Amino acid sequence: MASNNFSFSIKDAQSFLQELRKCQENLRQEKSQLQNQWSNLKSSWEDKQRNDFEDIFEKILSTYNDAEQANEKHIKFVEEMIEKQEKISSQVGNLPSL
Repeated sequence: MASNNFSFSIKDAQSFLQELRKCQENLRQEKSQLQNQWSNLKSSWEDKQRNDFEDIFEKILSTYNDAEQANEKHIKFVEEMIEKQEKISSQVGNLPSL
């Protein structure tokens, strides 16, 4: 039977969250750089292969978008877990001594 109780290191979770945020920023920067370079290239590329590659490039961008969306969900999840763990920790810290 699964338990609703959980416990983890808040410090480790915060470090992980920081790395997820860095990853998110890196994804955005890489995607932006690719889009800029593609824009430069396609303005001077005039043949059928460009159109074929453009379809492939759109799939690449879609993959970046999917990764960004999934990562954003993970960021929110970890933020919520940290918040819950902090709440539990503060409640435990406020218990009277026996």
